[in-house]
Amino acid sequence: MANLFGGYSPPQQQFFQYQQQPQNNSVMVVTVQGEAGARVYPVAAGNTVLLIDFDAKKFWLKSTDLNGMPSRFVAFNFTEEIKQSADSGNFISRTEFNELKQSIDTQFKQLLDTIRGGGGNVATTSTVNAESSNVPATI
Repeated sequence: MANLFGGYSPPQQQFFQYQQQPQNNSVMVVTVQGEAGARVYPVAAGNTVLLIDFDAKKFWLKSTDLNGMPSRFVAFNFTEEIKQSADSGNFISRTEFNELKQSIDTQFKQLLDTIRGGGGNVATTSTVNAESSNVPATI
């Protein structure tokens, strides 16, 4: 084959394939103050940052694409998860408590009416007051 360039051969061109950088799947966690602090926090290209504001009980996920352009900014609220203890069956609701209180109040009023009325073997109010006045005071 004849050399068309008169003894000069141009350098061989090497073509490099574009290799996409592997995505960094790690998430960095940072504390910020409010949504304004979360919005201005810089995120490196192709990364995601978890931005937490413990005072406001909120957190944000902020991501950028491989070119460094913002691709995601999502806000979340978080609350403490309260687990039920093993003895959670020992508690009653407010409604059940109010019903029980009303029932006890009714029974107590009936008992007082019976005592004041002097019915049966129950001591009368005057007897109770007389007995309580004979009790010596303790210091």
